[in-house]
Amino acid sequence: MLPVLLEAQTGYVEVDHNIYPFLERMERLNLIQNYDVFEIPKTRREISSYLIELSGNKEKLIDSDKRRLIDFLNEFEFDINRTTENYTSLFSGNSIEDHFSQKEKFIYFYEDSSRANIFLNFVANGINIYKHDSNLDENKTSTLFNFGGILRGSFLDNFGFFIKATNGSYFGDKDLARTYEGLRYNYKLTRFQEGIGNEYYDETEGYFAVDYDFIRFKIGRDRVRLGQGIIKTVLSDNSPPMDYLHLGFKYKAFTFSHYHGKLLGSDSLYIDPVQEGIKTVADKYFVYHRFGVKISNHLSLGVGEVIIYANRNMDLSYLNPFNFYKSIEHINQDRDNSLLFFDISNNSISGLKLYATLLIDDINFGQLGTKWYGNQTVLEAGASTSLFYNYVPIDAAFQFIRVDPYVYTHRIKENNYSSLGFPLVGTIQPNSSNFIFKLDYFPLNRLDVSFKYVHTIHGANEYDTEGNLLVNHGGEFEVGHRVGDSENAGHLDGILEYSNSFELGLRYEPIKNIVISGMLSIVDRSLIINRSEAYVQSILGLGVKL
Repeated sequence: MLPVLLEAQTGYVEVDHNIYPFLERMERLNLIQNYDVFEIPKTRREISSYLIELSGNKEKLIDSDKRRLIDFLNEFEFDINRTTENYTSLFSGNSIEDHFSQKEKFIYFYEDSSRANIFLNFVANGINIYKHDSNLDENKTSTLFNFGGILRGSFLDNFGFFIKATNGSYFGDKDLARTYEGLRYNYKLTRFQEGIGNEYYDETEGYFAVDYDFIRFKIGRDRVRLGQGIIKTVLSDNSPPMDYLHLGFKYKAFTFSHYHGKLLGSDSLYIDPVQEGIKTVADKYFVYHRFGVKISNHLSLGVGEVIIYANRNMDLSYLNPFNFYKSIEHINQDRDNSLLFFDISNNSISGLKLYATLLIDDINFGQLGTKWYGNQTVLEAGASTSLFYNYVPIDAAFQFIRVDPYVYTHRIKENNYSSLGFPLVGTIQPNSSNFIFKLDYFPLNRLDVSFKYVHTIHGANEYDTEGNLLVNHGGEFEVGHRVGDSENAGHLDGILEYSNSFELGLRYEPIKNIVISGMLSIVDRSLIINRSEAYVQSILGLGVKL
């Protein structure tokens, strides 16, 4: 029996949790209401409420999803009904068999009648990466290990905390190791100096949160994803974690969210004869707010803004969640990079979701229909479907992203859409057209198989053989429009680059909290200056959470 009143512990569910694609499918099938796919992570309270709602529609689920629902109900058991019957810990006095069972596992957990609770996990991952470069006829391998702990808890019903800290090391090719997820911008692995200690790396996330159901506040550091579709056009899966302040409001069909986060600008190194190397990094900030409304059970609308500003301290103008940032940017003397976006989604046909996003970096209505460089927009449209849900356990999705020249760039380099030189939207480039297709196959409750194909056409800038920029077509994050560059920049002007990537992924959880994963990638790119890139890469992983 599930309670009518939900008193879940305060906290958030990490963005890479497998419950998110599950809930997106349930929303697509109209089995849960008021689920906003545009922003994750979600709170544990939100997730628990969707699971309760879904348990009333479980007869509409296929067998594999019914078993997934049972798994998730067991995992969020404490959040839903304050029991721990399906939990086990090393210090609980349970038998050894319990630690190899399908129960949710912990090193230690504690809860009492005052509604204070603590959950402690040990986490470890082993990753092996192999890459064969067809052009160079070269093979590379790298093996990574990391381990650490997660401590989360809540008290007095509305206050929660989360701390995750890991340390790791690699063996093999360092450049290949740095291509794995967040390690591409890990400080220890991106240092140029070689020496003792540089084969290790560390990562951390943590936050303090206050959740009063309708309204919530959070200060901390973790990953955030903003946008619709397979590849997010506001803040993608590949963007670095950031420290931020967050204010969120949700009441029935209405949502409002505000983030003010810290990015890292350009870095420089000064060699002092006494103090040796002194590193400086420019201050840089990411600001986002969005208002969303569910017009009906099948139609959702949203409008929001993003601001990137740098080279000064935190600006109180952008700490205010309810300012109109485009006007504030003008009042602040036009020093910042402002973007406005509108999003819409519809799932009137059960099992089929259509969506679109229009992001405006800059625009002049008097110049519409011309090649004027200042008309900078992103048009995104896509569909995801579970139309054959009752017959074949497959989800399919298609996404098209058209990016005008100079989008995500800025005339002031520090204001471009990046952190430490890494784009906040992953592989999406200015002056490009992107076609993405994805299949997800889920035959068993803990087995997921995916296939993704990405085709990209990119209008690249022109360089000479020594790497000097000759003609700027607005095709790079790092190069905004400069004095002397052409006023005309048509979509896909420049040297055309073509890229095709195929990705086959697998995730299997034979025992609860022990995950085996694999990925095979085939990439073929034709790049500028008569260069090409073709390689096959495999990633095998084993993750443990105890």
